[in-house]
Amino acid sequence: MITGIRLNHSYSINNSLPQIIAAAGSEDTALLITDVRALKQQLDLLAQVFPEGTRHAVAIKTNPHKQVLATILAHGFDLEAASIEEVDLALSAGATPKQIVFDSPVKTRNEIEQCSSYPGMQINANMLSELQRYPTSLNCQLGLRINPGIDTGAPEMYAVSTDESKFGVPLAAEADILAACLKHPITALHMHSGSQMSDLAVQLKAIRRLFELAEAIDAHRASHNNDWRINTINIGGGLPAEPELEQPMMRSYAAQVTELAANYPSHLLRTEFGQWTHRAAGYALTRVEYVGEGSVPNIFVHLGADLFTRHVYAPAAPLAFKVLNPDGSEKSGPDQRYNVAGPLCFAGDYLARDIELPLINEGDWLLISNVGANTYGLWSRHCTRTIPKVLGIDLSGSISQWSDRQRIAY
Repeated sequence: MITGIRLNHSYSINNSLPQIIAAAGSEDTALLITDVRALKQQLDLLAQVFPEGTRHAVAIKTNPHKQVLATILAHGFDLEAASIEEVDLALSAGATPKQIVFDSPVKTRNEIEQCSSYPGMQINANMLSELQRYPTSLNCQLGLRINPGIDTGAPEMYAVSTDESKFGVPLAAEADILAACLKHPITALHMHSGSQMSDLAVQLKAIRRLFELAEAIDAHRASHNNDWRINTINIGGGLPAEPELEQPMMRSYAAQVTELAANYPSHLLRTEFGQWTHRAAGYALTRVEYVGEGSVPNIFVHLGADLFTRHVYAPAAPLAFKVLNPDGSEKSGPDQRYNVAGPLCFAGDYLARDIELPLINEGDWLLISNVGANTYGLWSRHCTRTIPKVLGIDLSGSISQWSDRQRIAY
């Protein structure tokens, strides 16, 4: 039985679970799994529903495992980096500079000097004063992040385009933007409206305004005999992961963006989806170490707020659990009520409370589904627990080890 959300792909890892469990050594109290089939399904849909030629830069921070990044690159997609460390990680995963968008809001002078030399890398300046740090001769593509001053319904913690945002130049400062575009070779405009957007009508209005600003910049430059032009519209802003197989929200959004972009054919589109791309591709397995007593006993497992930082500290959607026998077969039988307690030494480390699961014993496993986004990349050092071994399931269903257990090194 799986509690919570439904899976959004048409196949299952059930047949692979005994083999995955068999790959666990005695020290492997938990395992992380990426299913490349699910990841490819999301990438293929992006390529299908957006205009031909759109470049999709998947957010590295959502899942920075090097093999995940290499898989994305192998399917012809780009990567979006939020730090110089992510730029270096993308390059080491096989990205060419042209496949990287660099969006850090606090780039140092050394970082700008380094990345300015990379041919074709898109670097988005976060504010007008940052532009002064760029050399006059650039190999990279220079972009400017614009704050459209909107509320797309993203959760408050992840909304980055309200008037109070620390990100981007306010759209209202158009005169200053036009003046800056005469001085600096800006050829891309960037906006990112926040993760898990729910009000796409507002987002689409913001995208239209970004296209209109690009037209205004090009006209202003032409009137001053300036040959620089905006050729890229970088529309960051993430959609929530969808449980439905057909992904209706993404399809609707892409159709509307396609219709809008058709009015501005001289501009290349670039996107930056993260959670929507990754979530369905990730699974976690954790062994049950103890089963407590009481009317609603605690079951103690080896993953908690270390892996599920957002789920524990900022609870939102419930996690989806399946109980497995020690050999990896699915457990059945009458349901009991349990609390799922994590291993960290603070009172709030629970993955679920008072949920129904089949009778659980020491040595059973919990399979947790739809956890490919914002888990591995947010691993917490609290209690200094070891990062689990990571396995990958390839397109043929074969399983391989992607990385060893990693001890935290201070």
